[in-house]
Amino acid sequence: KETGIAKGSLYQYFAGKEALYLHVFTDFIELIKQTVKKSDPRDDGEVFSRIRFVIHAGIQFIKTHPEYFRLYSRLLSEEESPYRAKLLAQVRFFPIEYFEPLIRKGQGEGTIRTDVSVELIVFMIDAVLDRFLLAISSAQGSESICPADPGKSEKVIDQIIRLLEGGMAVPAN
Repeated sequence: KETGIAKGSLYQYFAGKEALYLHVFTDFIELIKQTVKKSDPRDDGEVFSRIRFVIHAGIQFIKTHPEYFRLYSRLLSEEESPYRAKLLAQVRFFPIEYFEPLIRKGQGEGTIRTDVSVELIVFMIDAVLDRFLLAISSAQGSESICPADPGKSEKVIDQIIRLLEGGMAVPAN
């Protein structure tokens, strides 16, 4: 409707529904990457400030592009979705691409534990962020997880960061 072309004319540009679906989902992934990369003013490499930033960028993305996040939520819940494994692999690659260098740097600097694999740490960060953003987007969390008040939301984000930091950071001597 927004493009101003008839539904049937859409197939002049795409081979079929699957090709359109892949295009939209690829656009979603690129938009997420752009949102995080262009909005991230920090270059300090500090893992926990970056996690906080990504949470805020994710919340902003959900507010700005709810239709994309609904598409992603649907893909997660519908195991029969076409190309599901391929698309989820693309989504999962971004946290690896973004967080792995930060984790490796932190391990090299002695601020991030080295007795846990980088892959597991990135997996845990991704799992926590993904589940939190899904709860926010669907408002399915309790008031203690998804508060309506932005001030209270910041407190929840602080708690998430502290929990991650407590498990990932090298214990203080």
